[in-house]
Amino acid sequence: MINTKKIAAILLAAGLTCNPYNIPSTTLIHAEEATIYEQASVVSIDNLDEYNTKASISWSCELMFPEDREKEVSDYASFTLEKDSIVKMGVKYTDIGSNPSTSPDVIIYSNEARTVKKLEFSFYNSGDSKTVYLPAGTYYIEAKDKRLLNPGVKIDISICALSANKALSAVSNQDRNKSQATVTVTQALGEDLENIQYVYGAYGEKDNTNKNIWKTPLYKGSNSYYKHIATEVASGNAFTVKKNGTYTIRVITKDGAAYSIQHKIKGLDNTAPQITGVKNGKTYKKAVTIRFSDKGSGIKSAKLNGKTITSGKKVSKKGKYTLKVTDKANNTKTVKFIIKK
Repeated sequence: MINTKKIAAILLAAGLTCNPYNIPSTTLIHAEEATIYEQASVVSIDNLDEYNTKASISWSCELMFPEDREKEVSDYASFTLEKDSIVKMGVKYTDIGSNPSTSPDVIIYSNEARTVKKLEFSFYNSGDSKTVYLPAGTYYIEAKDKRLLNPGVKIDISICALSANKALSAVSNQDRNKSQATVTVTQALGEDLENIQYVYGAYGEKDNTNKNIWKTPLYKGSNSYYKHIATEVASGNAFTVKKNGTYTIRVITKDGAAYSIQHKIKGLDNTAPQITGVKNGKTYKKAVTIRFSDKGSGIKSAKLNGKTITSGKKVSKKGKYTLKVTDKANNTKTVKFIIKK
């Protein structure tokens, strides 16, 4: 019996292929050994190519048939994220022996007590990869099997971390009339991306999975049971907005990981032109002088009873009047008044 635990947590160079089928070292672990974590720092990866092909950390272990069948077999490791990251984890199980009977689990926890799960694999996920958003900090990996009845299982784990600020970003450009802005989203999740959504308002990490914010239709199109709050970004990763303020943009991976950023829009002209000299609903017993201006996008048109006028127009003839002034951002102000002598 081995009385001390051996843990291999190998921090690989940036050029190592992220392939859970080809990880070089293993560790023989027995159930009755103490829980000891060996910590390794996960280096942030800067672009999609590295995220898909290079590993920050690789860890292997062998869960062996215990002498005491009442005990589970397990092994432990930990890693630290230097930045908030989108983490991609791959697990490969290889049975040891000719007649295996195993059901191992690999779980990432956010605390050493292993009470808060962040990512979980079972034997049936072998060869798959999963993604999750994890804030900067230390995380704990447990590989365990409570039903190990035959020689054992080899577990290979690879973890790739993409800095969250590399995973999602946005830029916006206004049209020349300041009537709207086009927001272009850049994401680096590649084939892991499920969709991109945006919603008006400032929301944070704790809101990433709040269904009351990120509602989507039960059925797309006119048969939706309720109007969704969040809007999915169409092809081209761009969307158009006409309102100043903060927008929250969220990416969702194919296995349900969610991450969001806030993007502020300012400088759009949402204000109607200013009109002086006449007020809506007023009756005047003398001539009036109409003046108008717009500090945002500028005046596009001004019409009095359908005829174009300029600022400073004097009106003295009795009658009913409708003044409509529109700026270049298509904000319109209408004033109706009467001159009665």
